[in-house]
Amino acid sequence: MLIVSEGQNTERNYFIEFEKYLNSKFKIEYPDGIKFTILPFEEEQPIADEENQFLKRKVGKRKVLNFESVISEDVETIYSAAPIRWVRYAQKKAENSGFNEIWSVFDFDNRGTSFIKAAYELAQLPIIDCDEKVKIAYSSYSFEFWLLLHYELCLNYFGFSECKNAKSE
Repeated sequence: MLIVSEGQNTERNYFIEFEKYLNSKFKIEYPDGIKFTILPFEEEQPIADEENQFLKRKVGKRKVLNFESVISEDVETIYSAAPIRWVRYAQKKAENSGFNEIWSVFDFDNRGTSFIKAAYELAQLPIIDCDEKVKIAYSSYSFEFWLLLHYELCLNYFGFSECKNAKSE
């Protein structure tokens, strides 16, 4: 399964643990295991740059300051707006790949509904030499809030992600 995630840490960690869970629970149904490929950052770990409030990523010997620039070479300019870029990146990575499922995961992040609608429309387009289409999973305001709902009922309204500003766990 290919998962293209806009999120750099929480989503990636969630899917890594989810893959482990699925493989431990469904050994009989899937004897060869279930494998997630999580892009655009497969193995690199982020380096916090607190002063500038963004993440640096080690990519080979250079550091990429804007993580979205990592996919700019694979995504045409007309698809550069988020979240459309994540769907298009998933389509490009799925070409001739043999993935059984392709997912694009992103937050709403106060984006206009026209961008969300355009992402869904783009996801319906065929992928070169692939029988699948991109499926979309998006959270209303933050993936972290979606995770929180796994553990407790939370009726608070979050107008934006408050998780990154929290001082406690």
